[in-house]
Amino acid sequence: AAAAATAGLLPRLGRARPHAEKSLGTPDAGAVSLALIVRAVHGALADATAKPTAESTAQPPSPPPRKAEMNDKLRIVVGSDDAGYDYKEVLKRDLEASELVAAVTDVGVDADGHTAYPKVAIAAAELVAAGEADRALLVCGTGLGVAIAANKVKGIRAVTAHDSFSVERAILSNNAQVLTFGQRVVGLELARRLAREWLTYRFDTSSASAAKVELMCAYEEGTAA
Repeated sequence: AAAAATAGLLPRLGRARPHAEKSLGTPDAGAVSLALIVRAVHGALADATAKPTAESTAQPPSPPPRKAEMNDKLRIVVGSDDAGYDYKEVLKRDLEASELVAAVTDVGVDADGHTAYPKVAIAAAELVAAGEADRALLVCGTGLGVAIAANKVKGIRAVTAHDSFSVERAILSNNAQVLTFGQRVVGLELARRLAREWLTYRFDTSSASAAKVELMCAYEEGTAA
């Protein structure tokens, strides 16, 4: 009845109309809303799937770790107490056969030796500190005792490492000249592999780690700020 009574009125005057009846030229509010939603979703999907430009994805290149070259050979000292003798002998043969090694010096012990590990470790570390060798590889039961003893020699940084990442960081982060293994702790084949990896790393004096190594050296020299 209300629709019939107001049928003559223009839509803008607010005539009543049956449900779903639309005035001529009047847009459907629901259709408009749906169109806006579809347009917004389409735009968002287009943005999300757009290929990034070279400018937006450009990242500064990270310098790779410095690896040894064939003419960059090392002079290595090896040593052990009787608890590390077997591994020391195998590792020594590997080092002597390596193209990355210029010379190998063995400071003991021999097959019948019972020299205390501090004496062996200090003897090896002193050769490195004096510039007569570049690095030392030491073996005892755990690798800990020879590392502690070698670290008593001024200028020496000795570490015990039984995994690849630690061996890598010993050189690249800490510029450690002495690596130690524990014959009673690590398997022989793993120790051999780690020694091979160790030979390939070289400390980069222009790296961010260089300043940290300098702090350690300055403290040892008594010149730390």
